[in-house]
Amino acid sequence: MESISHILALLSALLGAAGSAILFYGSYTLESFSAGIFGSPEQQKWDNEVKSRNRSRVARQRIGLIALMVGFVCQFVSTVLS
Repeated sequence: MESISHILALLSALLGAAGSAILFYGSYTLESFSAGIFGSPEQQKWDNEVKSRNRSRVARQRIGLIALMVGFVCQFVSTVLS
């Protein structure tokens, strides 16, 4: 049981560091869309590019938060086992 506890503690530290790094380097404020409601094709193309970038930013934020949450769970289980 002691070795499982150490492995979980190490995994928790790694996931915490990875999740924090992902959130730090990959999280930005989402971009706003253009103000035009019925825009030209160029404006719609720009809005689609903004939407794509925003989706990737939200995905990075979710991955970082999931890594942090799993790290916290690993640390909790490690503490309970020790």
